Amino acid sequence: RTGERRDLRAWVKMQAVGMRCIPRWVRPASSWNVLRRGAASSSLSHGVSYVYPSGKSAGQLAPVPVVGDSSGPSDAPPAQGSVKVAFLAAGVSSLDISMLAKPPKSEQVAGLEGVAKVIASASSASGPQPGTFVVPRRIGAFGTFREHAELSVDDVIALPDDVPVETAATLGIAPRSAWAALEQLKAPAGSLIAIGGAETPLGQAAVQIASSRGLRVIAVLNDKDAESWKPLSQLVKILGAECVLPESSALKPGSGVSAVLSDLGKAAAGIVCGKTVHAAGVKKLVKNGGNVVSATEDLATKDTSSDTRMFEELVSLAVAGKLRLWLRKMKLSEIGTAFEQTRNCVGDRKVVLFTKEGERMLQSSA
Repeated sequence: RTGERRDLRAWVKMQAVGMRCIPRWVRPASSWNVLRRGAASSSLSHGVSYVYPSGKSAGQLAPVPVVGDSSGPSDAPPAQGSVKVAFLAAGVSSLDISMLAKPPKSEQVAGLEGVAKVIASASSASGPQPGTFVVPRRIGAFGTFREHAELSVDDVIALPDDVPVETAATLGIAPRSAWAALEQLKAPAGSLIAIGGAETPLGQAAVQIASSRGLRVIAVLNDKDAESWKPLSQLVKILGAECVLPESSALKPGSGVSAVLSDLGKAAAGIVCGKTVHAAGVKKLVKNGGNVVSATEDLATKDTSSDTRMFEELVSLAVAGKLRLWLRKMKLSEIGTAFEQTRNCVGDRKVVLFTKEGERMLQSSA
């Protein structure tokens, strides 16, 4: 993980001055804005969808060619109430890994979160118009590990021009789940809360949303990798934590935690992010009787009654640059490697897959 630690240190430095870490094959995020309302590409490459194949063994994704000629999807206009889209990027989450273990009974496109650009709409459509960026209205509305699709306008929601594409691609799982956990916490502004697993994508989102709501955050981080501890702790502080503690210290009596609590006081409530975090460490930081919520990424699939309010808050933070995750950016064709890395990773770096169209759009704007 030496290269990853080097990437993390570089990313932390850039976050401190409001920049994003972009791999060499991707242009600066600001170039996405040039393309937000531009005309649709006239020559989209023939793409693929990655599906959970019915009747085959778990753990496999099958690439399936897009229906259409060699230059891309069919030129036929979309049906009424639909839009044709070109996908740009999609996030990989633990929920995708879970679905690999128990694939659906019928064949369907994989991928639960991502962002696409509308390339055609029905002539009388009142929904998103060509050039608009869209994301799934709800988790599971459609598969995102693909390059082209025709989607119902009821299944998509349009984004403002100034949401960075990598943020848009990862709004669906970690930020939604973090938002849901904070809603359960019901902590008023000014409260001190503890967030365990703050180094994970879910924890990173929770720290940022909590901080934006005026909550003070004690972040508890996994410190098994000693070399990553310092840059990770700096990252979480930049994202809004008031104090950062290693998980081993939170669990160990007489390790300096008492001194921290004497200065800040015990937290009014806490969130445990992920299944590998020791809840005991978070509970030690919370007052007796304080609410401690266990948060996993499947919270994003639960109650949707507050989806509109949630989406407005998350998009507002994304536009302001106050909701960003530490990402590993890969190509859609590397989906097998991406799944393996997500499955084996401790959980601090989220994978985002870019399609050929996403790469080509950036290169054409250079």
